[in-house]
Amino acid sequence: MPLANGNRFRLLDTTVVLMIAVLLGMIVGPALLERAEHEPPASEGMLAYGTDARHLNRMTLQPPKTILLVGSEVAFLWPDGREDILPMEFLRAHSPSAENTGESDLFGRVHGADPRTEFPGVRVEGYEKVGNYGLRLLFSDGHQSGIFSFAYLQRLGDDYAARGTEPTDD
Repeated sequence: MPLANGNRFRLLDTTVVLMIAVLLGMIVGPALLERAEHEPPASEGMLAYGTDARHLNRMTLQPPKTILLVGSEVAFLWPDGREDILPMEFLRAHSPSAENTGESDLFGRVHGADPRTEFPGVRVEGYEKVGNYGLRLLFSDGHQSGIFSFAYLQRLGDDYAARGTEPTDD
């Protein structure tokens, strides 16, 4: 039975949409696979924001009991008694914001990352709690778009204490 004129156009439109989807898959797919090769597999225990599952426990999901801005450092006292003291410039350099780290497009290219790695003289002027998982630090240079999860703050504390400088990219 022949298709009515309206159904023939719907079939044509569906075919065109499917062809475009296949072509996009052929173009975008290899780029996504290439990007995935450079990222650690999920089986290694990596979570969002680069948090290693070995460091994630009940305590990292709880807010710090105390946050103190002391001189050029921020001190965090966690519910389990752990203390992290991090320089304000270090926190600004490691802000997880898209403004700082950039954003990836479909092809894995990063756009908009701040090329600076040091922020001399930048201070934390305050902070705001964000939901039940993190803090927004308010920096003297006007930066305030980074949300530091509690797990990420503890990872920064671990890495700063272990290396005395920059966090590792594991």
